[in-house]
Amino acid sequence: MSKSTILALAITAVVGLNSCTKSTSNAPQDTNAGAGSGSGTSGKYPVITSRDKLVWPFASNSIWNTSIGSNAKYVDLGATLHNISADVDWFIVCKESDPAVPTYNTQTFFQGRCGGTDPQPQGQYHPELLQNMKIPQSLIIADAVTSGGIYSTPNSSSAFLAPDGRTLDQLNVTTRCSAGGPLYGYRITQHDIYGDGIEGAHLGSALSSIGGSMRTGELTGNAAIRHVLKIDIWGNYMYYDKKTGSGHRWPAELNDQGAPNSYKGGNSALVMGSLLAIPPSVNMASLNLKTNAAKLIFTALQDFGAYVCDDSGLDGVNLCIENNANEEYKAKLGRYIDQDTDLNFDLNLIWPYVKVVDNNTADNIGGGGTLRVPLPPPITN
Repeated sequence: MSKSTILALAITAVVGLNSCTKSTSNAPQDTNAGAGSGSGTSGKYPVITSRDKLVWPFASNSIWNTSIGSNAKYVDLGATLHNISADVDWFIVCKESDPAVPTYNTQTFFQGRCGGTDPQPQGQYHPELLQNMKIPQSLIIADAVTSGGIYSTPNSSSAFLAPDGRTLDQLNVTTRCSAGGPLYGYRITQHDIYGDGIEGAHLGSALSSIGGSMRTGELTGNAAIRHVLKIDIWGNYMYYDKKTGSGHRWPAELNDQGAPNSYKGGNSALVMGSLLAIPPSVNMASLNLKTNAAKLIFTALQDFGAYVCDDSGLDGVNLCIENNANEEYKAKLGRYIDQDTDLNFDLNLIWPYVKVVDNNTADNIGGGGTLRVPLPPPITN
């Protein structure tokens, strides 16, 4: 799917210096967390008093749980976004009774990911990444397909919650071709599901594998999505500063290794890690959206925004969606989101209104000011 993974697999030293578990970020606090609606959101967000880490992870003030602020500074994208596809992420809950299997570094981004016994290159920085992982016996994550007229090379970023209930192992190009067999992929770091949730295995940015991913029920129900989204856009639209040698901004920790050539955009605000959102002045009713999923995505983009986490590798937007949610969409609507022409039509009405929140920083998450939606309550399990 994304070309960025191919390029980023070589960036072992940069990611290898990251710590295994980080403390909570300096996100703005809201003393009314979970107690009601923020400005401009009346009626959309019911009061909540608890939160399940399996469906709504990370600290209350994580970047993924912090909505857009009233002081957000919006600037134009300088790009014309088109269409929709899916970048499927995996979230696997592991048990103590699951068998422990070795994890080998994948030898290719293309077909043939399950092969060899190469150790994880990150092991030289984090020896714990060389240890076996306990994963469900029946788990299968399909290989890429680049033959027989079929071309499918998913990023397959994954987050495995260890039996201790808090350690997240995150991999990219995750593959397991046979039940009970080894797990293949580029294993990045271990993080705390109760932590800030920033770092992970989307290797175009080093952002989380599961933070920002759309989850089960979020595109097929009626409740507003209560977290920031995560998307891939085409590198042709992203900016690379040749003077500084950078094509990313916080919270992204890196950009694609090939960014000097593949990032061709002229807007310095639009880089890997940019927070995109729809300004509050845009009225959803004026767009006459037909699909429920598009209305949910519009609301999420306006209230929470979306972080750019990877290069789509083509002129299209990839929405990051957890595998179970992707399968649920197909089961309920009879097609995957990237096969839904009505949703695609609606999203092409939405994209022109998306802008960059240019003052999103570590100490000013979402642009600062009054949050459109209060921070959620702490995790209760």
